[in-house]
Amino acid sequence: MAAEADESEKHNSILRLNLRLNILDAERLSRQTEGMPRNTENATGLVPVLVPDAGVASPEPGLAEGDLASLDQIGRRLRDELGQALAALVARSGDWRSPAHVHRLLGVDKTLCQRVIAAAAHRGIDREVLLRCPGVEGLRAVVSALARAGLDAGVVSGVEAATDQFQGVLRRLGVSQSGLARRLGAGAGGTGGGAGGSGGVAAVPGAVDSASTAEARERAFLANAQVLGHASESTVTVFAYRPNPENPTRLQSTAVRGVFGYRARRGAVPMVVSWGGDREMLLDAAMRTLDGARQLGKTPGTLMSKYCSQPLPEVSARTSGLMQVLTIDQECTSRGRAIDVVVASHTPDSMPHPTLDTPPHLEVWSQVVTPTRRSVLDVWVHRSLAQSGLPSLGLYVTTAAIGLGRGRDWTNRVASDTRLELLGEGLGQAATPVCDRHPELLTDLFGAVGWTADEMVGFRCQQDHPLVGTSQCFALDFEPRTPATGG
Repeated sequence: MAAEADESEKHNSILRLNLRLNILDAERLSRQTEGMPRNTENATGLVPVLVPDAGVASPEPGLAEGDLASLDQIGRRLRDELGQALAALVARSGDWRSPAHVHRLLGVDKTLCQRVIAAAAHRGIDREVLLRCPGVEGLRAVVSALARAGLDAGVVSGVEAATDQFQGVLRRLGVSQSGLARRLGAGAGGTGGGAGGSGGVAAVPGAVDSASTAEARERAFLANAQVLGHASESTVTVFAYRPNPENPTRLQSTAVRGVFGYRARRGAVPMVVSWGGDREMLLDAAMRTLDGARQLGKTPGTLMSKYCSQPLPEVSARTSGLMQVLTIDQECTSRGRAIDVVVASHTPDSMPHPTLDTPPHLEVWSQVVTPTRRSVLDVWVHRSLAQSGLPSLGLYVTTAAIGLGRGRDWTNRVASDTRLELLGEGLGQAATPVCDRHPELLTDLFGAVGWTADEMVGFRCQQDHPLVGTSQCFALDFEPRTPATGG
């Protein structure tokens, strides 16, 4: 027994290390976890932490809140524009993360290439991109080199416009790039804006975490409920992924959407749940109910009846493009009483393993289509994915770009204090005030598809009065880490 306990603790220690290295830079980790208390309630020994939304960070001395928000937005744009340019540059051959390859294609200094790559590959506080990238003159040299290389004029002009914005904010603040680093309280390596002792990140006061913003969100909830004619007390969304045991190059997936305390008036917008994404797959053939039936047409097996109100509503499924759309019987939902509806889907052969995809990432989108007072989004991934992927969370305006694989664009990003919580392995930390029976629901879900819950690692985001027309995006990025360069 002692040997088994030692082996278990060894495994947990390795998992903790891998997860933390993916969440924080190693040098931040050594500072922030010093003296951190362990969560004794978690049987795995994992310490739940909060992963910062890359768009929000603690305010540093010497810069106003509006300046910080502007720096974050410019950093997002510059990272995205440089990333698109590099991807277009090496579209036919090579790896854009290779400074030597980019140097050969552009003919500019290799150190300049290293800094461009570091900026494009950065996954962290957005303003840090402005410390990792070349200076303004270096960026203008890159713009000229991209134009000489024959890249599309739209791609080149995007990098040029982002450079103009960068130069403009430096002039407005009256600083150089190194001066900006000092104002942010960081070195040129970009380690400013770190998390607090618990791993959490405070919201910018007066911006996205103020009482007035919370009140505005509640007013928006009430207005949407009035106009659309329906609303719910709480919404639960769960997505889970693991490698296909029969084909490790593919993933299996399962999903749940629960709507609790739902009310609707007659003639209201119907309750609709949609699954899908940007990958080309035959959804009508691949998606199944939890009992293995094809999810098309009238599919009573789509309901997790144990968690639904009686009488059970009728559910019909159809394919629309690359989306599977589930429509809940309006007659059942518009009788004036509050009801609970929980639907589920399982895809035994869902998509390519994200490390084999281009770009190598797993994106999980949760759209807000029904006004709700409280929501929780859970993403559970097999430990093998959690150990190697870099997690992030963002809030975006819902646009058609999401279905085209361009959802995580700086133009769609909404400033938010939303935080991503690491739940750890297994269901020991699965409880949530949004849904009293959540651990039980997860146990039933994993049991129905034959997955071992203790092999799954959970991430969570909770919101009050989420805005209709926005989408939360959880992502695991598997691109190789590119170290920041100094200078």
